Amino acid sequence: MAHHRLSRRLTDAEQNLWREVIRTVTPIRCPAASPASDLQSVSSAPPPISGRPATYLPQPASPGAPKRAAFGPVEIDAPEGTDRRTAQRLRRGRMTIDARLDLHGFTVAQAQARLLEFLRTVQAHGGRCVLVVTGKGGRNGAVGKLKAALPEWINDPLVRPLVLSAARARPRDGGDGAVYILLRKARGHADRLGGESQT
Repeated sequence: MAHHRLSRRLTDAEQNLWREVIRTVTPIRCPAASPASDLQSVSSAPPPISGRPATYLPQPASPGAPKRAAFGPVEIDAPEGTDRRTAQRLRRGRMTIDARLDLHGFTVAQAQARLLEFLRTVQAHGGRCVLVVTGKGGRNGAVGKLKAALPEWINDPLVRPLVLSAARARPRDGGDGAVYILLRKARGHADRLGGESQT
């Protein structure tokens, strides 16, 4: 299909308007001739905002930003966050239990919320070692939901900064249905463990 080009003479008003537009146009300068200040302003301009960054490289912290500690995952019965003596005492159930939490009767969601509240409260009062009872399992030897979820809860971003290490409880304290959790020392409280290397 052929396109016909329409043409007509500009009116005097249109010609005057075009002359005004031409006067306001600034010629584009070659980048090589741009002054250093112009280049700096371009390079320092923020990148366009997108839904998600293409890469996940760590961003440099601003001078006044507080540093956040990066914690590795806590594995039950592998208390790597403590020295050897403290780890042995924790595994053998020889540490003073400052508080106990029995999660029997709670739903999974309720138990997770209760655990966070419990650990925060105990740490705020200077407690270090707690016993959390989940129960051994369900019927027919199945692993209980609370017991299976506890390691994940301990490594939750809200709980992980509170926890130093964890170990399965001794039979007298619940055995496979309970866990000793060693909390990090709260600021303002003296270290009562003596042999611990990290807080």
